[in-house]
Amino acid sequence: MEILDHDGNRLMVYEGDLIGADLSEALLPKAALQWVDLRRANLESSVLNGADLSNANLEHANLRRAALNGVNFSDTKMAHADFSAAAMEGAILYGADLTSSILIGVDLYSGNLYGAKLEGANLENANLAGCDFIDANLRGSNLRNAYLGNDNFGGSVQLTGANLAGASLEGADLTGATYGRSTIFPSGFDPIARGMVSIGPRAFRG
Repeated sequence: MEILDHDGNRLMVYEGDLIGADLSEALLPKAALQWVDLRRANLESSVLNGADLSNANLEHANLRRAALNGVNFSDTKMAHADFSAAAMEGAILYGADLTSSILIGVDLYSGNLYGAKLEGANLENANLAGCDFIDANLRGSNLRNAYLGNDNFGGSVQLTGANLAGASLEGADLTGATYGRSTIFPSGFDPIARGMVSIGPRAFRG
């Protein structure tokens, strides 16, 4: 596999070690990076559209403003990674660990987050329209002002402690999703009417 970084240097990597590597503005479309260790790597403004990063390790990595459309992040470790303003349309995050990650303002339209771990993640102002969140863990996540239209939150999606103030939930399927007293919903939103399941005292609406 050939990788070109922003200086035009060629890197050959497979199941390798790129811990802390500077790949900012690198051109990596459709790159095969399965199982590669990219902890703390700098991938800011890089182009990885269509790449395969399944089972890779991107913990604490910088992916701000990166082009990640259609990237396969299945079972990838991305806790505490920063994806601010990244383009992630159609990305596959099946079973990915995004605990405490930063996804402010990302465009994740039609993403697959089935079974993803997003506990404590910051998704403020994110475009999450059409995403599949079945079995995802969103406990304590920040979804303020996020667009969640036509999303599938059904099944056992966990939203206890999540902040959805100002979020757009029009058309989202929330049947069976769980919430608790600490969950904050948009003003006027009725979780019971939308088929959600309370696991404690009723949530705050703000």
